[in-house]
Amino acid sequence: MSTREWLAVVSVIACLFLGMPFIRLLAKRGGASPEVARKTIHVVMGLSCAAFPWIFDRALPVWILAAVATVPLAIIRTLPVLRNGLGSALHGIERPSYGEVLFAPAVAAVFTLAAGDLYLYLIPILILTIADAAGALVGTRWGKRRYGSGDGFKTVEGSIIFCCTACLCVFLPLLLGGRVDAIHALW
Repeated sequence: MSTREWLAVVSVIACLFLGMPFIRLLAKRGGASPEVARKTIHVVMGLSCAAFPWIFDRALPVWILAAVATVPLAIIRTLPVLRNGLGSALHGIERPSYGEVLFAPAVAAVFTLAAGDLYLYLIPILILTIADAAGALVGTRWGKRRYGSGDGFKTVEGSIIFCCTACLCVFLPLLLGGRVDAIHALW
């Protein structure tokens, strides 16, 4: 790997592991809910990952980054002292979630499968990052109508916001990137 690729890998890892305690501190001071703290980390990391096509020319550094990020996150998840301390920004929610462990490998898989196509990479990452966070935050804060989902529940309100935001995550890159005009982007 090139020096630039190694620096990018180190920068993203530093952002993740320095960002977790910082966001945890801000959440405690500001009285933010655990879901807000978790989704803040999610959005910061997701938007960092959205820049990968401009940073990496090939998939290998992205897979290395995924491995380097996933192993410590899995350790934080399994050790209660770390989970309740450093990892509390990620694990303070009551519902079961493995997103922190699956996020990086999912990003690497999408990067690989996109095979250099900016839109095939960017659109799924934006949906994973922005639509997921918007749906979760709206569902947690304002959701009233619940429905079953695996081990827990979702809300109609959160699902509607997820769908609307996902449409924007598809529409805006295609429109702004000149791939389609406004009328065709809606179809």
